[in-house]
Amino acid sequence: MPQPKTLTERQLEVLGWIGASWLDDVMVGVSYRITAAALRGRGLVKIDGRGPTWSTSITDAGRALLSNWDSSNPSPLRPANGSVTEQLVADVIEAGGSLEVARRHYGGAGVDYVQRARAAERYGKVPAGKRLVVTPLSFATSRIDIIDAPTGTALELRPVPVPRMLTRARYHSAVRTFFDSADRHDISRAALPRVLRLLQALAGEADRRGFRVANERADPSSRGSRGLRRGQAPGAW
Repeated sequence: MPQPKTLTERQLEVLGWIGASWLDDVMVGVSYRITAAALRGRGLVKIDGRGPTWSTSITDAGRALLSNWDSSNPSPLRPANGSVTEQLVADVIEAGGSLEVARRHYGGAGVDYVQRARAAERYGKVPAGKRLVVTPLSFATSRIDIIDAPTGTALELRPVPVPRMLTRARYHSAVRTFFDSADRHDISRAALPRVLRLLQALAGEADRRGFRVANERADPSSRGSRGLRRGQAPGAW
């Protein structure tokens, strides 16, 4: 079970709300979902769904932790030490969904909020179904908004299996063409087997998701097209 000292006051508050053991206040907004995600990582709560279907429940480990704080000798809380991306999302939400910040210019000092907002999304710090948008307002300031993500952008991450062994007979056609084009191998011979296995995994997964994959040298019709397109002409490697 996670040690009690790993919880902050905010985490304890949200855990108590989820467990409904001693906290009657109703959580508002969506910032509590970020805290709930941290509690899930500690095995204290379970989370199901996303957006309007989001729900959470406390685990046995979470109830045991609450019992510790309800006792006559509760464990001490620790100060919060969340990441800068997590703090950015919390600050925007606390500001009502729109926060003005100092604008950083190329080569200048200060925080690059564009990169920080991207990192917050990349590492799952933004609530599901939301995204951060950074808009320059003037030479000195920018505005960060948390908005609803366009429909279809919140995609479920699925693992892509990479084969441990791969024989030439099993190569995807695009991988086989790449293998035969030795003049295009900008890698060492030692790294080639691993690269081929990675390409095989990507090509196979693209096929399973309804894309057509081809090597541009093998398919002249794909020249000028970059990437993979569903139901259209094959894309280049």
